[in-house]
Amino acid sequence: MIKLVVGVAIIAAQNQNSPAPCVTRQQVSDIVVALTPFIIDGAREGCRPHLDPAAYLMRPEAQEFAARARTETEARGDAAAEAFRLIAGDRRELRGIRTSTLVNVMGEVMTNEFVGSMNSDKCSSFNALIESLAPLSASQAGTLLASFFALARFSRGSRRGPSICAE
Repeated sequence: MIKLVVGVAIIAAQNQNSPAPCVTRQQVSDIVVALTPFIIDGAREGCRPHLDPAAYLMRPEAQEFAARARTETEARGDAAAEAFRLIAGDRRELRGIRTSTLVNVMGEVMTNEFVGSMNSDKCSSFNALIESLAPLSASQAGTLLASFFALARFSRGSRRGPSICAE
């Protein structure tokens, strides 16, 4: 039921005629950190048929990176949940949902979207990305990816989804 409410709120926010809110790079970083353990765990399963057993995602080190991000999510979960609420247009339906529930639901939703599109090439690229990010703290990885997303969005002038505030 919670997934349904969150899904409806986000879809409704995306269908509004008003411009999407801008989120700060820090908010994007909070979201990245919060979603990292979900994405790594989901990619491990989704990419298992496409990757060699010696690939980074298949090794215990990937689980350790996900665990570090999970620990940091506990400290940044409130900020990530607020960013999710902002993206959804601060919908009334999301205000009463506990932070941990909202982060878990968004983690599952985003993981399903991401993992559902995986193939051999994407798994190989994602494996390389996660292996490259692993030496960083979850916070550093979040900052790096948030900055990359901002650069990519600004350079191609994308208007899809919430914008990243110019700083």
